[in-house]
Amino acid sequence: MTQPTVCYRLQRASARIKFLVELPDLTIEQIQNDLEEVLVDPLDVKIMVQMYQTTCQSEVAKNLSVSQGLVRHRFIRSIKRLGFDGYDELVAVYKKISENLNILSGGYFRGGLTFRVCRQLACGTHHGSSRIGFDRLRFVIWRELLHARSGLRGAESRHR
Repeated sequence: MTQPTVCYRLQRASARIKFLVELPDLTIEQIQNDLEEVLVDPLDVKIMVQMYQTTCQSEVAKNLSVSQGLVRHRFIRSIKRLGFDGYDELVAVYKKISENLNILSGGYFRGGLTFRVCRQLACGTHHGSSRIGFDRLRFVIWRELLHARSGLRGAESRHR
């Protein structure tokens, strides 16, 4: 692994954490209930919930067996519909997602932890204690740094 790769991964991890911290503290159940009040088509609700969880149109399309174009169209249309009906907090959430598409794709956030746990770690509410949440988050970052560092060392030894 090269130094630019390590820097990119650290920047990406930092952006993910910032994104998660800046999202309002809403549960999936709250979001789904609000969406069901506004959106008539259950597919639109599923798209919006999964976009909240993944931020990735292609992943949502794959999960729902529809095209990415359909997901994009319904996502944009649903944001507009939420705005017309006065759901300003949800509109802000989804605009933030639309500005950060794929922010949760790849790496540690897709692999081992669910969106809810990642958000709790980033916001310091995992297991009901901010200390535990931030300690765990520091551990995750520390582990990723060690992994990246060992990749650099392996690459350096191969070039000698």
